[in-house]
Amino acid sequence: MTQLQYIHIAFEFWAAVFCIIAAMCVFAARFFQPKAAWSLIVLLCADAALNIAEIIFYANKGKTDAASVLVLKACIFIIIEIRFALSALSALHLESFVYERGGAKERHLTNITYLFSVIGGTYFLLLVMLGRAIEPNSLSHSDISYIIQMILLLLAGIPIIIRVVKNRNILNKREYIALSFYSIVPFLGTIIQSFFANISAYNMANTVALIAVVIIYHLGYAEITIETERLRADEKLRFYQSQIQPHIIFNSLAAIRSYIPIDSEGRDILDDFTGFLRGRIDMLHETKCVEAHREFEVVSDYLALAQNRFSEKLTVKKDIQDEDFMIPPFTVQTMVENAIRHGIRARDDGSGTLEIKSYEDTTNHIVEVIDDGVGFDTGLLDEMANRWQNGSSSERKHIGIYVARERLSMMCDGKLEIVSEIQKGTTVRILIPKERKADYENVDR
Repeated sequence: MTQLQYIHIAFEFWAAVFCIIAAMCVFAARFFQPKAAWSLIVLLCADAALNIAEIIFYANKGKTDAASVLVLKACIFIIIEIRFALSALSALHLESFVYERGGAKERHLTNITYLFSVIGGTYFLLLVMLGRAIEPNSLSHSDISYIIQMILLLLAGIPIIIRVVKNRNILNKREYIALSFYSIVPFLGTIIQSFFANISAYNMANTVALIAVVIIYHLGYAEITIETERLRADEKLRFYQSQIQPHIIFNSLAAIRSYIPIDSEGRDILDDFTGFLRGRIDMLHETKCVEAHREFEVVSDYLALAQNRFSEKLTVKKDIQDEDFMIPPFTVQTMVENAIRHGIRARDDGSGTLEIKSYEDTTNHIVEVIDDGVGFDTGLLDEMANRWQNGSSSERKHIGIYVARERLSMMCDGKLEIVSEIQKGTTVRILIPKERKADYENVDR
């Protein structure tokens, strides 16, 4: 083998190792932005397969025996087809990443890349069937067919670059730089590959670009994990800032209760408050999903306090049919509190109806929190979340909803859907997939 072949094999080997390790790391963090995570895993596996095919190709290049020639032809076929597949997978990953950042899907851009990728892959397949495939000892083609393949790869990459530029406003500076690098570098690698066909410029460029994508994914995962823990710590501090131990609080409440007549409303209110406080303090120490019935108990105690405070102005309806699942602590309670404070109490008369439902379908456990309050523009949630991610805003309004959504995604692969109409009300749907139950019951975050 020549020195160039050894260099290629060494690079392809370490690139394949990186892709495999990176895919395993993303799989471990797949609950964060799950659609983008899975598309990135597939992308890394495809690039690893491309590297392995090129290792085999360069290890056999120059050999003339029948077996080696057959292996070379098979490798060339795999390499070219994976290149077009990588373009399609790159477009899919970028679409998922941008959409989960609050951007538009712009499916037409992805479809354009799909179109050129399918045309390119089909064109090369037809060449093979017609006996006009690339010569076994070279990745180049002496006639127009090789040029056509390179042009199709370039055309498939243009919509990817356009998507990054169009969505620069919803990406923070780090993400924009990394995704620009991710979209432009393989494009440049394709151009270089067109002129120097015996150098794996496209593959090198694609692997280097994927490093940037993996880095920004894990940085985003680390940031939301840190922010979640910071919010949990802040919530704990609100209970412990007076440095009074919980047992002292409950002993004091029990003493107060003993002075209140047995059949009085005051004792019932105190019991509700004690139950709510005990449930919150117990769940503050949880670092994984809790049983749904515990979450609903805390919600019931909170609603009892709210109804005592607002009396006939707050009507509560509950239809709890499903409790056989796990859920991140305070998820439902946060939605209920928001519905009362920012929905129902914001009405002119401060009155309204809150409805809580829990049921299951064939694929999900579902919790709904419905209010007939003032409603709000749900687009503001994405805008505020983007400003918070970009570091351009220190405002904490609605950040609890954003963190609840991210915790659902990370801890149990769940989703938070919000539908709201101004002056009509809001419906929040929490969806927790059944098939992930075995995974998330022991997830520690």
